[in-house]
Amino acid sequence: MKGVSNLSQVWMSHGDTIKNIPESFQVIASTEDVEMAGYRIKGEETYGIQFHPEVYHSTGGPQLLKNFVVGICKCAQSWTPDSFAEKTVQELKEKLGNDKVVLGLSGGVDSSVAAVLLQKAIGDNLHCVFVDNGL
Repeated sequence: MKGVSNLSQVWMSHGDTIKNIPESFQVIASTEDVEMAGYRIKGEETYGIQFHPEVYHSTGGPQLLKNFVVGICKCAQSWTPDSFAEKTVQELKEKLGNDKVVLGLSGGVDSSVAAVLLQKAIGDNLHCVFVDNGL
């Protein structure tokens, strides 16, 4: 909860609530209506929350998620869409070499992204076949 205001608004879209927790659990977040909105297990890097930090209505949500991903999980935040594409194209080049690939292409996001990455990696060795999905 580092950097999250004690007066943050959170979105809890379900009517359920935690009634009791074991002695090894410590409450780290609560609201006027929900006594145990967040907890941690003492002596562990284990946490639980009962609200949605990812939605607009949870004002401290982005900070809470950053605390978890960067502070607890120790992720470096070095990933970008560009680095993903570059790395994927390089891996495809290495894996496929001069192989030929036939790709069923529906025109949806998944197959279109796969086609673009493959085309960048193997060029004319990619052969797309349009798959009409009926829509």
